[in-house]
Amino acid sequence: MAADFADRKEADWVIEVYAGLLETLPEHDRAIRFHAGLTKAVIQKGSLDAADELVDLLERDYQSRPDYAGVVNDLGETYRSQKEYARAINVFRKTLAAESSQQDALSAYAGIARSAVWLDDYAIDPNSFEVYETDPNSPSANEMVIDSIIQKLMAHYEQTRRQDYLVCEIGEDYYFKGLNAKSIGDVPQLRAEMNRAIEVWEKNITPYADAGYQYHVNSFIGNAYRDMGYYETAIRYFRQVIKDWPRSDGNWFVQYKIILCYERSYNAGKIEQEDAQVQIIEACRELLERYPECRAKGNVQQILLTYEAM
Repeated sequence: MAADFADRKEADWVIEVYAGLLETLPEHDRAIRFHAGLTKAVIQKGSLDAADELVDLLERDYQSRPDYAGVVNDLGETYRSQKEYARAINVFRKTLAAESSQQDALSAYAGIARSAVWLDDYAIDPNSFEVYETDPNSPSANEMVIDSIIQKLMAHYEQTRRQDYLVCEIGEDYYFKGLNAKSIGDVPQLRAEMNRAIEVWEKNITPYADAGYQYHVNSFIGNAYRDMGYYETAIRYFRQVIKDWPRSDGNWFVQYKIILCYERSYNAGKIEQEDAQVQIIEACRELLERYPECRAKGNVQQILLTYEAM
């Protein structure tokens, strides 16, 4: 019942159900889950002081349980999803302080790094990961903390697989932060965040990731260059994706992005009309031939007609 209410974002009902379960079944084996569900709902409702108290009670009552660290990590992710990044880091620190598994500890480190990407007005102690306010105009040392965590994640790659996924998500946070800058017209910040995302992906992902995730990463790198206006470089990445993974179901969309990059490049005055015609027409025909039933079919046919009529 509580899960159904949670799926419907009905926090008050979730809180009532879990509070009732804790009151009537305090010694139940799933009591830690009841407590976590209650805390999660309180966080999502925005009652953050009450949520902080519940997190402290969770630590007091359940820290010795083997599933404690995983539960706490989930709460850290809940704080992070609500953009409460400093609180998220403080919760992830509880996992590191507990007797957690290597997997739980590495997930907590990744959560700290992902939260740190967004902490512009806070600094993080590189040893304790304690968060404290700082002058927003002063240079941030958080990048050093993030880099050290990435190195820790990759150092454990062979022992605990899929750390490439965690590192890739850190890069994605930089990418989405760059998109935020783009939405307000802050071009320098856009480029700084996108270049940082690309650095994380290329330096720490490409040599390690499996084929499926290399596809994902190279597509994201193409997106980053596209969003910075470096269309030629973006197209090169997109073409490489299609070449290296020719059977991927998502290639129709990658090809569509190539068409749009040519269009944007032409509209920005970076290529002449004659060159744009040739390249866009060729890219459109290529998509329609290879992926005749894709969802972009109608749009591509219209683009093709437009440039054939020039």
